[in-house]
Amino acid sequence: MINKRFNRIIVELAKKEENIITKEQLMFFLSCSESKALEEIGKVNVNLTILGLPLIEQTGDQFFISALVQHRWNEVIIGRKFATIVYSESDRQALLYLITFTELENLSVFHYQSFLRVSRNTVLADIKKCEKN
Repeated sequence: MINKRFNRIIVELAKKEENIITKEQLMFFLSCSESKALEEIGKVNVNLTILGLPLIEQTGDQFFISALVQHRWNEVIIGRKFATIVYSESDRQALLYLITFTELENLSVFHYQSFLRVSRNTVLADIKKCEKN
């Protein structure tokens, strides 16, 4: 698990163009000694290795964090990859009923598309099948 201080560093680095932080900046953000800062980098690199992402590299007194790591930082924090959910046809139809009958607002095909993460044609085909049943 990554601590909040290190998360703050990644957020700060995302604002910079070069994705580089110096050892002094790292120690300042973490409010710790050099050995503790290097230990924190090691913990993060363990999670990065598990996820198959590029490690935080040290060159001299600077640390480089790749843009890919910044982009997928949430996965690094929890230490696992996000899974994509794929619904079967019968699950989609059941969810269409559920969404429709618990409607909180007027619904369009776009609402179904965004919730189920399928194409417009798939939603329309599932609606037709629901109507037949």
